[in-house]
Amino acid sequence: MLFSYLGVFLSAFVISLLLVPVMRGVSRNRGWLCQVKQDRWSTRPVALFGGIAIYLSYILPILYFIPFAGNNRWSLIAIGGLLCLL
Repeated sequence: MLFSYLGVFLSAFVISLLLVPVMRGVSRNRGWLCQVKQDRWSTRPVALFGGIAIYLSYILPILYFIPFAGNNRWSLIAIGGLLCLL
């Protein structure tokens, strides 16, 4: 049981380290940037779609490591998607 949680955590961490820079580059190349505004903290354009990388880092290890019975897997994906909207 501990191994599966550790595997989920480590693989999520590695996937996040790999996907966030990729999505950042894709966002910059396509022009998907949040431009600088006076009421924002950032002083340079911020790449959008980082949340997609974080979501995939969250859901892919869970789907791979944790065994599910029935339709629980799809409800977990739906809950994770809702959490990303918050």
